[in-house]
Amino acid sequence: MGRELSWAFCGLIILMAFTLFSCTTPRSPGRTEEDELIVAEVMARLRSEPSLRQADIVVESEQGVVTLRGIVDDIIDRNLAESIAMRVEGVKSVRNWLEVRKRAPSIFFRRR
Repeated sequence: MGRELSWAFCGLIILMAFTLFSCTTPRSPGRTEEDELIVAEVMARLRSEPSLRQADIVVESEQGVVTLRGIVDDIIDRNLAESIAMRVEGVKSVRNWLEVRKRAPSIFFRRR
């Protein structure tokens, strides 16, 4: 009885370990570990930019192609986010699908 209990316990431990290690974030077929690093780096750089800290931006990457989605305050922030993403190592191109919340009052509008 004692041996059967220890084997059952070992089986339970192995099953728990297998379950624990198989519960990783699912990846789409073309998404790699490098893509996950790219997403993390782009997000970190966007959050370090004062004008983009409060922006609602979602970053995705598949095979080095970064997609930006969400809402930013103006066209300057939209272009800035794209520029930041493009400078991250491993990024091949950027799809900028960010929406602008408001338009600049004139073409001479500049943020200070």
